Amino acid sequence: MNQREAMRETLALVKSRVQLWYDSIPPATCEEVGLYHFEDMLTKVDDTKNFFSEAKLGRWLGWIQGAAAARGLLTLEEAKKINFKWKG
Repeated sequence: MNQREAMRETLALVKSRVQLWYDSIPPATCEEVGLYHFEDMLTKVDDTKNFFSEAKLGRWLGWIQGAAAARGLLTLEEAKKINFKWKG
């Protein structure tokens, strides 16, 4: 599975719904589990100096998708569709 591309697609969908995110949760939570955190995670994954095993990529992808779903920015079905698309 191309988990990096699944992360990118998940992040793009979340970004398209980001105003809902910030309208629905307190600012302190935004800092801890928000768009900037997701983007930072993807930056770390894409940095060629970092090595991420497939297992770790899967955990990070799952965390991003779970956090987005918990905030109503992504449904389980949408996450499954993204993951299936990149199953490869």
